[in-house]
Amino acid sequence: MKPCLIALLAVLSLGANWHTCRVERVIDGDTLVADVRLDFGIVLAGERLRLIGFDAVELRAPGGLAAKADIERLIAGGCQASPGATRYNSRDNFGRLLVFLHVKDVGDVAAEMRKRGHEKKP
Repeated sequence: MKPCLIALLAVLSLGANWHTCRVERVIDGDTLVADVRLDFGIVLAGERLRLIGFDAVELRAPGGLAAKADIERLIAGGCQASPGATRYNSRDNFGRLLVFLHVKDVGDVAAEMRKRGHEKKP
């Protein structure tokens, strides 16, 4: 398949659908690296994902390691990601794909992390 066609299919399949993730590693309480399975058998390998609507305590700040450990536990059984519905392929200033993350039996990961007290204070 031609590279431009593969890129087009990847962008089109990113829509508001939920995609299975295989997490490689957690960077901190709101950022992780994962393989994201898209439609048409396309996989975004090693994609850096950033949770939408949640800003975790920084890793080196008090509570940062606890936030990282908590998200690791939350996603241990697998998760699904959906990019922001407003734009296809939304990315932040660091190139991370902005996503909603969902876990079975918990729901929205950002909301759960917020509930557990891991959100950065203003």
